[in-house]
Amino acid sequence: GTVENGAELWAWKRARGVAEKEVEALLAQGDVTLIIVDDNLYYRSMRYTFCQLARQYRVGLLTVVLDCNVPLALQRNRQRDEAERVPDKIIHRMSTRLELPDPSSHPWERHSMFIAPDSIRGQGR
Repeated sequence: GTVENGAELWAWKRARGVAEKEVEALLAQGDVTLIIVDDNLYYRSMRYTFCQLARQYRVGLLTVVLDCNVPLALQRNRQRDEAERVPDKIIHRMSTRLELPDPSSHPWERHSMFIAPDSIRGQGR
């Protein structure tokens, strides 16, 4: 679904909070080798939450950006099963709100990797 109304927004924020707590619980165990947070984290503040956890637990953090332009994102989205598609307006809105990592202004983002869409080999979808 889309994050359009108050109930959906609340559910979305709650789910994000649950995910952050799950990551922290894994880090607190102390024996975790790798945690992958698969999310768009389009606001810098969303990524900074995980940066703070990494500092607190003294683990590395790498932000991987799949650098995909809007037309390609829309094209790939249309290839998904209908139930998995994101509304076009959400993709457009997210593209205007996306705050890409900028290590020159935010040194904590220095461990960021940008991957071009043509270097990604998927399942042929």
